[in-house]
Amino acid sequence: MELAEILRACLHDLSAGGTIEIRENGARILLARPLSWEVRGAQAKPLLHLWSETCNLTRRVLAITDRSEGRVLLAVECFGRTKPQRLEIIRLGYERDAKGLSREEFCEQLRRILLERFPDETLERVSIAADLEHSLSRVYARGISRKGMAHYAFLAVPDEETPDALESSLTYGLLWLDRTRQTGGRGNLSGLRLILPKGKAAELAARIHAIDPRLAVQVYERDAQRETLERVDPRDGNINTWLLPRRESQLLLDRAAAAIAPLQALEPDAIRAHAAPQLREVVLRFRGLAFARWSEGRLTFGMDGRWDELNAESEVAL
Repeated sequence: MELAEILRACLHDLSAGGTIEIRENGARILLARPLSWEVRGAQAKPLLHLWSETCNLTRRVLAITDRSEGRVLLAVECFGRTKPQRLEIIRLGYERDAKGLSREEFCEQLRRILLERFPDETLERVSIAADLEHSLSRVYARGISRKGMAHYAFLAVPDEETPDALESSLTYGLLWLDRTRQTGGRGNLSGLRLILPKGKAAELAARIHAIDPRLAVQVYERDAQRETLERVDPRDGNINTWLLPRRESQLLLDRAAAAIAPLQALEPDAIRAHAAPQLREVVLRFRGLAFARWSEGRLTFGMDGRWDELNAESEVAL
């Protein structure tokens, strides 16, 4: 049986049901349900055309190097490349939630953008998995890139994340920077690259301005549509500000005092209350990290974009 016929049989089996994932050299490039495909051309070296609403690719297949239930691994030629590439077609055995899927896609897009923006650097890792032992959230993609002996830690915020995730990104970025410094064998750590959605750097300008310059925090804005990174300096230019009479802030703190007092008593030296009259709420911060909010008599707590109402049942979780 010719290679083209075997390939068609494999694709028929894989596309019989479920979601199909395509990976090239280990990186996911396509996710589709159902998979649209076509095999044409020479029987010995057929052309494989794969497409979905978001991706379209054609590769010349040289061989089927591995085949199992729900998976086929191909050696393929790609236009403009002299060496054979590895194309993997997998039928996923389960459905992932939309949020988790979008985070994985963001991680792959970030990898492509970084390789394009910093072609002389090597990505040692890109991850969006949680590391609760070191207080690292799965909301953010993070990793390390290397150029010679120099290393850069980076942390990126997806577009669809909440304002709370954006607000906390500098905190988590510094945690990741500290974690990478504690991990040996990486030579000189040059600093942190904080990657934010397009147009969002100004929202963190005041905090970044307060960071010790020796930490070398670089800020980039990511254009998801164009898949580009642009470095920005939030210390430059005008910052949107507002002035509010002190009495408005104090009135808000007074109204919230009775409700937030038990929370402040948990760690009196570490928890501070901050009034936000423009939002008509009081934010409680533990050593700078927002963990609870009071608004119109209602208390909520949480982090990473998830906020629950504080009541007798949820008090233990707080």
